[in-house]
Amino acid sequence: MGRRVPFLLSFALLAVGAYTRFRITESPLFDGLEAEAESKRTPIVEVLRRPGTLTRGIVSAIPPILVSSLFGSFAVAYAVNLGMARSAVLFAVSIAWPAAALMTPLYGAPSDRFGRRPVHGAGAVAFAVSVWPVFWAIGSGSTVLMTVGFVVIFGVVAAAMSATLAALLSEMFPTAIRYSGISAAYQVATIVAGFSPLAAGALPGASGGSLVRIVGLVG
Repeated sequence: MGRRVPFLLSFALLAVGAYTRFRITESPLFDGLEAEAESKRTPIVEVLRRPGTLTRGIVSAIPPILVSSLFGSFAVAYAVNLGMARSAVLFAVSIAWPAAALMTPLYGAPSDRFGRRPVHGAGAVAFAVSVWPVFWAIGSGSTVLMTVGFVVIFGVVAAAMSATLAALLSEMFPTAIRYSGISAAYQVATIVAGFSPLAAGALPGASGGSLVRIVGLVG
């Protein structure tokens, strides 16, 4: 019965969805676009005519998705294979995700003041720098260090990118093709970054603790 509780609680999201759909109006930009009848018949074609913008969107979306797929999937198996108790690893991850949720609005505030790119870029650089020490902490054999590693990568590093990604992508594309532009950039980034656990697991010696190969994959 206990495993059904989260499923039952998810029904609360129906109320949130209904409220969002019926009580929150479209932005003035979209209302103006509809009034002027300027929406594109084939917006994806317009998106593809902007390869530079689309590429920047894909590159911007890859790092936060890479964190989620690599550390939310592969790193869990990596720690267990090195001898950590599965329950301890999952507990560490369960601590890290709420930390990310708490940090998201804290990163959103400076992004409003200084811009999306500086905050998102700082998060991407921090990700590149922290991969080695975080994987070392996860494979150290210490539950405390492992938990700190997961909290740092999700709550400090990934949150800086996740908090700004939606706004960053929105500002890249004009209103008429914004939805299609964001979707195309994010989905392509998901395909690219989504294979990272498979690639990391296929690296010779990765499951045995070869940090060089894993860090090389991220780089």
